[in-house]
Amino acid sequence: MKITRQKSLISRNISLVLCSILLTACSNSSDNSKPDDLKQKSNDLLTITNLADGALSNSENLIVSGKGLSNSLIEIFDENGEKLAKGSVDIDGNWMVTTSKLTGGEHKFKIIATNAETGKSTESDFYTVTIDLLPPAIPFIITKAMDIQGQQQPEIKGTADINSMVEIFHNDASLGVVTVDENGDWSLKLDAPLPDGTNNLSIVAKDAAGNISDSNDTITVIVDATPPTIPEFSASLNTIYNTKKPTISGTGESDSIVTLFENNTPLGSTKAEDGGWEIELSDLAEGAHTFVANAEDSAGNTSNDSTGLTISIDTVAPERPSIQSPTSGITSNSKPLIDGIAEANSTVEVFIDTESKGTTIAN
Repeated sequence: MKITRQKSLISRNISLVLCSILLTACSNSSDNSKPDDLKQKSNDLLTITNLADGALSNSENLIVSGKGLSNSLIEIFDENGEKLAKGSVDIDGNWMVTTSKLTGGEHKFKIIATNAETGKSTESDFYTVTIDLLPPAIPFIITKAMDIQGQQQPEIKGTADINSMVEIFHNDASLGVVTVDENGDWSLKLDAPLPDGTNNLSIVAKDAAGNISDSNDTITVIVDATPPTIPEFSASLNTIYNTKKPTISGTGESDSIVTLFENNTPLGSTKAEDGGWEIELSDLAEGAHTFVANAEDSAGNTSNDSTGLTISIDTVAPERPSIQSPTSGITSNSKPLIDGIAEANSTVEVFIDTESKGTTIAN
């Protein structure tokens, strides 16, 4: 299917290279002179504003325009003297004519302007224009979709006709244009980032004459530019562990990779299975430790750091507590109050033989 694009670098409306050519004035001896006879000098000037010698066009009907004396006759003849177009200069001194239908290939022609009042004529040199009506071959993409999944501005590579222009589209929006090299290869990094979601990209090629290829090669890129949710800790702040290898756990986005940090140093990573994760640490020093965690998804997006979690490692046993009262001996109180000295904030447990009789916190 033929693809037509508007407001794109590739357009079927081909404007020939602009130039302005002032041509030597010529005159003819009579009003019945043939085109080849119109080479005598006069004071008329003919200006052609939209045509360059050696131009390419993909139109069978050339549009030629310029400036001249008001009401002058404008005619275009090919090298065999056949008239291709006829028109006149308007009151503002502008003219525009359209040739009859031209075949593909090279064409030579000249433009002649004849003053309506004096009959004097001015003619141009011959111009050579090549009509190219054949579209370039369909370009192809060689980049594998699996290699660029998740990328917002991927580089896409392919093949096409040498020196043609390849343009990539997302829907009707152009994402960039590149010239095919002498080996028929092209590579283009997208000008703008793709949006989140499924993006179907298509390509077309344009040749020097402006012909546009069909487009039947596409590539689909699924983009995920949204970072995962910030992971959270399950442990309470200031939890004390009596091991140097505590297990820190929490919640996070399913299938994201959660990494635990202390002072910007990674301590371990794990995959959040079904929204839960845990990391076993090793060789932590005695004392307080503050951790943060972040998550990275399969597209490479990283979350912000979590709120910090501070824990303490205490693997040193407290000093043995001592009993201050009652003293050793006999008492008539069946529920005596026992007090003593122990490490501050330690939990003291009292036993009779091997049976626990109560616990308390040393203040």
